[in-house]
Amino acid sequence: MNQKRPENRDNGAPPTAAGRQLADAAEFAMGTEPCPPAQIPESCGHLLAALGHELRTPLAGVLGMLELALDGELPPEQRRCLELANSSAQALLRLVQDMHDYGRQESGRLITEGQTFEVRAWVDALHRKLPQPMGRPAVALHIDLDPSLPEMLQADAERIGNILLNLMEAQLKSRRPEHLILRLELLHSQQNYLLATLSEKPEQLDDRAKSALLAACGNAILPPLGQAGTLELKLALSRHLAAALGGAIGEHPSPSGAGFYSVLLPCTTAGQKLHPEAGPAARKKVAGTPSAAFRILLVEDDDAIRKLLELLIQHRGMQVTSVTDGEQALAQLQHRHYDLVLMDLRMPRLDGLTATRLIREREQANGAGRLPIIGITAHGGPEDLDLCLQAGMDERLSKPIRSEDLYAAIERLLSWPETPDWV
Repeated sequence: MNQKRPENRDNGAPPTAAGRQLADAAEFAMGTEPCPPAQIPESCGHLLAALGHELRTPLAGVLGMLELALDGELPPEQRRCLELANSSAQALLRLVQDMHDYGRQESGRLITEGQTFEVRAWVDALHRKLPQPMGRPAVALHIDLDPSLPEMLQADAERIGNILLNLMEAQLKSRRPEHLILRLELLHSQQNYLLATLSEKPEQLDDRAKSALLAACGNAILPPLGQAGTLELKLALSRHLAAALGGAIGEHPSPSGAGFYSVLLPCTTAGQKLHPEAGPAARKKVAGTPSAAFRILLVEDDDAIRKLLELLIQHRGMQVTSVTDGEQALAQLQHRHYDLVLMDLRMPRLDGLTATRLIREREQANGAGRLPIIGITAHGGPEDLDLCLQAGMDERLSKPIRSEDLYAAIERLLSWPETPDWV
């Protein structure tokens, strides 16, 4: 039942048009007003996108601290509790990302990112993020990679992964299976498509189903979001996102009665075909240890993120000095040498982009060598990457920051010794 919206009681003035739009967006998000998405004003799309951006920072702190806690020795019951907390936080992050993307779609500012990624590493990351049910045995995820898949693909990997994880969650909540099978293959039409099939038993789409998916790519009839339940909302958001990426999601009957999902999304091939003898987790790189003489300057205003990055850097034997804004960073660089800077983009007093430009100008004026700078941002879109590169940064990490991504970025810029063997 719709609740009567109270009048402004602070000053007796009627609500402004902008205020009413914000109230409509908030009530729609809270479910108290079944406002159809088509009626949400463009400014509300901006609001949803901005909220999604800001929510990523505190979530990054939660996920990072959980990763650190799970990395140590724990009693089995305590580990299980932290694993469930981590799974819930990952699910919340995906919902925030879905809200962020939907807000950008509504405001006409969604930009897809065609990044090149290694198929096996990407699948392994999906495997680790598989939502696990509470109070029931863990669900196994079996990966079936078609030999025709190349080792590298170019596509919007993070958003495709979020779509697949949402579908996995839907399967787990509606069917409660003991295991899931994720099959990936390459489908050739007028362009290349990544075809993912998610099922409880081995399933493959016939030519008719593939043709129907191809016809629906970017043209599917999208479900409304206003009155959807929690599970239906995630599925609807995934369908909207898949369409925005130029793809489609299909639901298919199965002889077993379980039914299964398929996802078809455009991609570009890059690299050789997969070697069938190498399984998804058949090899693991052993990183070397950086020199303890490496000094890192960390510039981050959020307390939880700053503490997390300090612990991760110290865990690899490096020295770290932390400051909370760009002005303090410039002061530190005046009187001490650092090998690398981790620079947040949005900070009070002096933001990371402006601080980086000033560092580059100082280097040019003094004839000094180039200091490696890694940008830290709450959004992983291509526009943020462009801003980082234009300001003079060398790399960009998106929150939540995983330890392996942080170490890999530092390794690329500092070239610390590395064990070359594969195990």
